[in-house]
Parts: sequence; C-alpha cells; structure tokens
Amino acid sequence: LTVGQYLEDMYYSAVTSLSRQIVYLRPSQFVIYDRSTISSAFFDQYEAFHFPANPVEAAAPAPGSRRFDVNPGQFAGSMTTILPANAAIATSDHLINSTDTRTWNKVWRTEVRPTDAPNATRRWLTVFDLAPTPGQVAAASAVNITSGAAVGALLQSSTGNSAIISGTAPVGTAITGPLTYVVPAAQTRHIVTDLTPSAGYTISVTAVGGNHSVTITQGGTKMASSNGALTFQ
Repeated sequence: LTVGQYLEDMYYSAVTSLSRQIVYLRPSQFVIYDRSTISSAFFDQYEAFHFPANPVEAAAPAPGSRRFDVNPGQFAGSMTTILPANAAIATSDHLINSTDTRTWNKVWRTEVRPTDAPNATRRWLTVFDLAPTPGQVAAASAVNITSGAAVGALLQSSTGNSAIISGTAPVGTAITGPLTYVVPAAQTRHIVTDLTPSAGYTISVTAVGGNHSVTITQGGTKMASSNGALTFQ
C-alpha cells in the first residue's frame, strides 16, 4: 500500500486536490484509487494511462466496468476501469496538440472520462493485472457497499479473490461509523484502508444467500496498522 498526496501541485490551478492510492496484490495485480477535485465541474475531467501497444477492448467483467488488453507482440496485461462507472474511453498514439508523425505508433495514451452528470469531485478506481495470459486476468468489479462512505474493488480469479475497500473522504480522513459491504461467499483476502490508525476493530460476517455481508465496527481486538489499513481473510 502506498499513497501519494498533494499531487495537484503537478497541474495547473484548476486541479485543487488530487491523491493516488496504490494497493499491490502479489504477484501481478495493482488497484489504483484516485481522489480528485477541480475548480469547476464543467472542465474536461479525465485520467490518462500510457501503454506500449494499442489497448484492445475485451468483454467487460461486470456491468459498468470496461476491460482492455495490451499485447505489444505478446500479452502484457489488462486494465479494467471500475470508477467512474460506464466510463468513456478514448485512445490515441498522437501527442496532444502535435502533428509530428515521428512520434506516432510509439506510445498509446488511453483517456478515461466520466459519462454521468458533471461533478467537481471524482473518485477513480482502476485495476491493472499483469497476468501471464488473458484467461488468468482477475475479473474486477465494484464492491457493493451497503453502509459507510466507501468504495471498493472485487478481484476474482482462479488463484483466489481479493476485496479492497477505501473511504471516499479525502486522504487522511478515517471512515466513521459501521462499514458494511457484500462479497461472494468464497475465500477472500480483504484489505480495508482509511481506518483510524492503530485502532481496534470488530469484524462480523453474515451469510446472505450466496454472499457474505461483512461489517467492520470500531472497537475490538483486530488492529489497524499505523497507516490505518486492516487485512483479514
């Protein structure tokens, strides 16, 4: 787990807040969670990722998400967008505002844009999986949060499931009140961030049909790390 804060300093003044959290899941998965605010909801908001080959869209693992595979001669991995849901994707091998053909077919820039109502504050959730083959890429989808100000990514693959949950408030703000979310009733590695550092928590699990409803409440013997992260299976 790593977090970058005050990234807005890299951009012009329209970007008033930007942070990035990266959770690495061995051996090949990266969950990138960005929180941004701009000075006007009507500015063009997008995130850009760069690849050594033109990403090709594959079947979406879940409604609202989009998956793209990268193959610069051999399969290199996949990108799945979770938030914003139903994102618009545009890819180009041209530098912005450049007509220099010598730069074409070198690097592909994929831009992810929201398609819902304009909003100055955004949450962006993207999963990269560098699995050896397309069939080994985890199916990435949004976690159903039923209580608490949080978002999450569920990764399901033949090697096991993982659920990564984070708060929606700015970085450094702990999730308050009970947090409840639903995942399939299967062995799952849970990683919850944005909790109170070094605080104790209680975890309860209820079976609901073919799912598990997981509730985390403050006060208990399961301790968050000094950075406010809690992991369990």
